[in-house]
Amino acid sequence: MMWGLYLSTTGYAEAAPVRYKCKAYFQLDKLGRPEACSECWRSRRGKALNQHRAKIVCEQVQGAREHVVQWTLYGDWASPKKKSTVRCGFKNFLMGGGVETRRK
Repeated sequence: MMWGLYLSTTGYAEAAPVRYKCKAYFQLDKLGRPEACSECWRSRRGKALNQHRAKIVCEQVQGAREHVVQWTLYGDWASPKKKSTVRCGFKNFLMGGGVETRRK
């Protein structure tokens, strides 16, 4: 009786999560707009994730008195083996960016 009780209470063994390391690349596209791409690859010291996306911070000078407006744009969520890309508009300056990750 004790043996059957022991078997019914044991859980399934879970595999260790796959870990990824992500990096963002910044460049200008063919039309001169700032562009950010993010990609992830397998790494022992990375973090467990299911999706990632590129984030870019753009700055634009507007109006006759030239005030500065900052925009934060996000790319589409992508699986770790695919790239995520996002672009600023024309007459924008690249201020920064990075990679956002999430685990469902």
